[in-house]
Amino acid sequence: MKRALVVLLIAVSFAFALPTLYGTRGTNLVSSARCEDMGYLWFYPSLEGYLEDVIILDTISTPGDTLRDTFDVMAANPIRLSLGFTPWHYLEFSIFGNAYFIKASDPDLGTSVSVFDMSDVGGHVKGSIPFTPLDAPTVIALGLDGFFLMTLPFEMDQTNNDSMAYYLGYNPYNQAGAEFGGKLLFSVESQYFSGHLNAGYWYRSQHMIGGSDGVAVQYPQTIVSGIGLESSPMNWLNLFADFNVDYGLTIMNADTLLAGLGTHASVGVRFPIMMGKNKGFGLMFTVAGGADPMNFGSTMSLYAGLAIGGDLIPEKEVFVEGTVYDSATGQTIPDAAVTIKTAEGDTVIYSDSLGNFTLPELEGDEIIYVEKDGYHGETVTADEILSGEYNLVEDTKLSKIQRAWLAGTVEDAETSEPLEAMVVFEKLEEDTVIDPLTTDPITGYFRLELPPGTYNITTSAEGYHDDERSLVVMAPMDTLIDVTLTPIEEPAPPPPLYPATLTGFGEGSTTLTMMQIMELEKIVEIMVDNPDATVVLVGHTDSVGSDAANLRVGARRAGSVYEFLRSRGIAANRISIETGGERFPIGDNRYRSGRDANRRVDFYFSRATTEEELTDSEHGVKPPTTK
Repeated sequence: MKRALVVLLIAVSFAFALPTLYGTRGTNLVSSARCEDMGYLWFYPSLEGYLEDVIILDTISTPGDTLRDTFDVMAANPIRLSLGFTPWHYLEFSIFGNAYFIKASDPDLGTSVSVFDMSDVGGHVKGSIPFTPLDAPTVIALGLDGFFLMTLPFEMDQTNNDSMAYYLGYNPYNQAGAEFGGKLLFSVESQYFSGHLNAGYWYRSQHMIGGSDGVAVQYPQTIVSGIGLESSPMNWLNLFADFNVDYGLTIMNADTLLAGLGTHASVGVRFPIMMGKNKGFGLMFTVAGGADPMNFGSTMSLYAGLAIGGDLIPEKEVFVEGTVYDSATGQTIPDAAVTIKTAEGDTVIYSDSLGNFTLPELEGDEIIYVEKDGYHGETVTADEILSGEYNLVEDTKLSKIQRAWLAGTVEDAETSEPLEAMVVFEKLEEDTVIDPLTTDPITGYFRLELPPGTYNITTSAEGYHDDERSLVVMAPMDTLIDVTLTPIEEPAPPPPLYPATLTGFGEGSTTLTMMQIMELEKIVEIMVDNPDATVVLVGHTDSVGSDAANLRVGARRAGSVYEFLRSRGIAANRISIETGGERFPIGDNRYRSGRDANRRVDFYFSRATTEEELTDSEHGVKPPTTK
């Protein structure tokens, strides 16, 4: 007789492989708390395979543990077929069936045997309670999954099952009674990341390994739990991982080697190829790897599956109906334009003869604009409609645009002559400017229709000061205004500035006398009264002395006047000096009177037209240096 440990070593590989829901939600062994979409049907065949070296120890023919034989085992167990349907968003049904395929070979003898047989069948019933809308960006849901399974009461390949006992040390045919259990599910799901938690209880029955005449193994009553994570960075890619922790209780005479802690972890990837919601069926290919790193007799497995699914009950397209009313009379408004604005473009529909209109299904990001000539438009968002804040049947009311006539004339304030002028209207409440108008050039008359409101009116004409006024326009009253514009007065030209001459200097003298100072006060007054004026001082002499000496004397005489003007506050940049010496006489130097007239300082005034010219005058003849 083979050692019972060998049987348990193989059987433990499937001790906690609790079948789960093989829909498109959840991970490998962790279920989502959400059900599939209403009307969703799927068929999911999957395969688990592994390779294992089996060492059989014999304690009957030889005392102690001696090596009986070794074999290579390739197994696909179980082959899982799952069929499910969701008749409602909150309820889901599925059935499944498991089969096994085992191939064992003896490397020493070069012999092998293969066996395929059915194992068990079962089903799931899942209910879901979402805490958020199912179309929200993040969905939180609580669920309950009830399941049952049982082995089939017949053996398909008894001969090969008996032959497999030579290699495995036991007959792989497994008989058991009905088993059942339930799991509490919790999920948080979003477009890119989802998490699932499961916890529950699994009632296990006694298994007969090798059929009714085989070895009886009482599986423990098991507490099951698991956590699963999945991410869908792209529509065609889903990554997932889960970790399950099960605890087998020793109650009801369970085999102690199967009781205690058991784990299973798996990671995988799925490739959904869906043809779109409510557009038929799609495919999803799954590849995953799993391991039982903490189990006694741990195994490494590879899973692969192909899901085929789609919606059998297409969701009805939801239309939104509305009616356009006149807000004052309550009468319906036909031919009103209803514009649906989206990122892809605008769609315009019109209300019928009774004011009714129908919108296609709204996604939530549209903007609806209702308008009609002669009425103020109405804007509403799709979110307001879908949330119930805005009722298209009751709330789509347009108010008529009330208008009034405004007329007036524009005249010259002094002559009362009509003027051709431009009139601009700015509506203050909306900060908008109405297209300007031009008055009649012969009559100065203007007239226009305006909606009620407060306006800022600006009237302008060339050569006149602008007229600005505020005006409240009320409907249905007509308003008349008269505008008079004041001409812009041209400034009077400044008085002319004539040259002046200061005489009275003694022979060779540059000192100013009291009489000369009195004359210079008049020059100061001219400079003060004309702040834009500049002056050039030119000093002259008689013919007594050399030409060079007389040039110096002329410069000093102009310098004396310069210093006086500066002492009276005249800016230096308004004064420049030059010397003429004896070269520009105005009298005959042969006579005393002529020489007295030639000893003089001439004043030449000019006006600086710009500040720059006034500043540039600093670069003229510099004042003399007093030694």
